[in-house]
Amino acid sequence: MLWFLPKRLKKWCHHLDGSTTTTCTNDDTYYKIGWTWTDWDECNDWFEYDGSWKITYTWSGRRFFLFNGTSDLKVSAASTITYALYVNGVLVSNAQTPTTFVNTSKIGNISITNIIPLNTWDYIEVYVKSSVAWVTVTHETLFLTFLSDR
Repeated sequence: MLWFLPKRLKKWCHHLDGSTTTTCTNDDTYYKIGWTWTDWDECNDWFEYDGSWKITYTWSGRRFFLFNGTSDLKVSAASTITYALYVNGVLVSNAQTPTTFVNTSKIGNISITNIIPLNTWDYIEVYVKSSVAWVTVTHETLFLTFLSDR
């Protein structure tokens, strides 16, 4: 993994612009988390949000990004909640994070970390699923951070 460590890092970050909910009507089925993504500190000169819940890589050339996503959330029923990353509409292998919630009133934290190769115009989406049908997931916060070499 040392081959990935660049000499100079550049970061990009997005977060959901406020709390939002996703209803998982079926069990073990992924649903796209829909809301407005905001450029956290105007550092996203290589990524843009297009208004359709996608974050698109717009810089030229293929790069590897260390991706980290963190969320505080609560659920409407005891269940196992899994966040997942999709690139160009396809689930990224090993980018799922199942977390079991036994207390519905507790806000829990889920984190995703993975190295993802992106080509120009590739887009990223975040999905969620529940082990139980008809669970509403309230995403209190959801932060996405990308690291790469310059």
